[in-house]
Amino acid sequence: MCFEKALIQSKLITLDYKREFHPDLPWLQIPEREFAPFTCSSLQYGSGKVAVAYCDLKTIPAYISGGWLHGWVPDYQLVDKRLALEQSVQAPSKEHSWVATRAHEKYLQEQGCLSQAIGLSYCYLPERIYQRRKSSLLVMPAHSLEYTRHSWKFEEYADAIDEIRGRFETVAICIYPACIKNGYWIDDFKKRGYPIIEGANALDRNSLERVRALMSQFEYVTTNAFGSCIPYAAAFGSKVSVYGPLAEIKQEDIVADPYWLARPGLVDRGLDVLSAKFLASEIPELFVAPEKAIARTEWGQQQMGFENKVSPAEMRKLFGWDFAARAKRRAQILVQQTKAAGNLKTAKAALKKILKPEDAKIEREMERLAKWPAGKSGSATIQGREIYFQETAGFMREYESIFWQLHQDFPCVLGNPLIMDLAPGYGMALRFWAEKFPNPRIFVLQPDQSCIDALKKNRDAAKNAEVQLFRSSASLFQALGEDVGEIHYLNLPAWDGTASTQEFFPAGLPKVEHLHFSYKYHPKNGKHPTALFRHLEETGFDYFIQAEQACRRPMFQWVEPKPVGQTIDVWAKNKIEK
Repeated sequence: MCFEKALIQSKLITLDYKREFHPDLPWLQIPEREFAPFTCSSLQYGSGKVAVAYCDLKTIPAYISGGWLHGWVPDYQLVDKRLALEQSVQAPSKEHSWVATRAHEKYLQEQGCLSQAIGLSYCYLPERIYQRRKSSLLVMPAHSLEYTRHSWKFEEYADAIDEIRGRFETVAICIYPACIKNGYWIDDFKKRGYPIIEGANALDRNSLERVRALMSQFEYVTTNAFGSCIPYAAAFGSKVSVYGPLAEIKQEDIVADPYWLARPGLVDRGLDVLSAKFLASEIPELFVAPEKAIARTEWGQQQMGFENKVSPAEMRKLFGWDFAARAKRRAQILVQQTKAAGNLKTAKAALKKILKPEDAKIEREMERLAKWPAGKSGSATIQGREIYFQETAGFMREYESIFWQLHQDFPCVLGNPLIMDLAPGYGMALRFWAEKFPNPRIFVLQPDQSCIDALKKNRDAAKNAEVQLFRSSASLFQALGEDVGEIHYLNLPAWDGTASTQEFFPAGLPKVEHLHFSYKYHPKNGKHPTALFRHLEETGFDYFIQAEQACRRPMFQWVEPKPVGQTIDVWAKNKIEK
């Protein structure tokens, strides 16, 4: 992940760091918080601090070559490359995923990805001895994220822990910061008088040591979900178990989770193998009453990759932190600064040399299209995609809108969203949806037969998509049927300035989650879709409006001799919860 993205991600974590829970446990040693934004997602939770100390460097670099896994991925979860990759890796054939185990390394390599097992960051903590408290239990409930919402059995789980409380001398509850912010678990256990400990925080550089300290001082650790705390607790000597009402993640819980939104279709298989029920089928011995749990230190250390630790010198080289790599990076930055300071002609010449070869191909293809006979159908190959057209007018503008500016993109964790396209043109958007989603279902209405040949060719090229073409809205609605469920995206035709709300929005539609339409605004005709906006608001939509281009001296548009009109795009999202 680049520096800017990581900073944005770290700033999205808006927890109240001034609040800290101090449990009344005099014997418990927990390191003080050390908050700082992470500049690389691989180095969050203090992984950067630990790695830099291990490599004997003075400061934490702002970058890392590749992506370093920071959670547990057991062998049985190696069922999909997207689930197995370190989440910040964007080009797996060029960037390494630094993983924990040899099995994980082998799986990714077989998928054509760069990977090496070096162990999780916990493996590189400096040696430290803690005194373990006998007959002590640390309860670590399933954790949420700031942007996920869950309906777990909070009260029932607290009751289940209450029933076994007398079997231990000390019972404490460790709650993840996002859960505290979301109001999960905290009140259920506080009102029963349990000491509360705040868990690891992505912005705390002492989080790794904090987790090890907890796992090294409590004799028993229990949870109610699949989680990385299981191998962590085992590796540091606690007797770990899974107990009580299970807290599973459901699809509706993670509709706003960037991880799943970036991997449409993975949710179906991913949530299955990430569930506690699947864990029970693979490692049933973990599911016991907490007091009956046994030590599994060797197993925990194997899961975390202690046996695959690399030397400080090798880590510096792998992460791009050695002298040669750092000198090369400084030289690249210097070159960029020099180019920025040079004259425009020199900068353009330099840019042409370093631009991707694909950019030159696009320029040549644009020149070819400019000479294409008017009204003649054909195809153009841009970035490896052969797109069919009926005529070249507006081709590159539409391509830029759909594939570069992503104007027809929408958030959905499903692999087979239902899309209704009532303004398909010759089918460029359906090609985009077929690339993003594993097997989208697309209903296309195209009464204009002048576009149909190119539309059919683009439909046939989108082999993974289930595309149905219709010439009339009546036949389309008949095919949808009454039990169609939810439409995830509706692309409406442009508003012509005359259609009423009833005429513009199809009657009898099932619930629509996202929609898009555009309209042509001109200062002289002054037609605004006020009624359409009012309809969106009344039916529970939030909407976003964007002009095709910035308008120079907008207040003069009414008086200039030749006022300029432009296209206005409207995107809307249904804000009514399901």
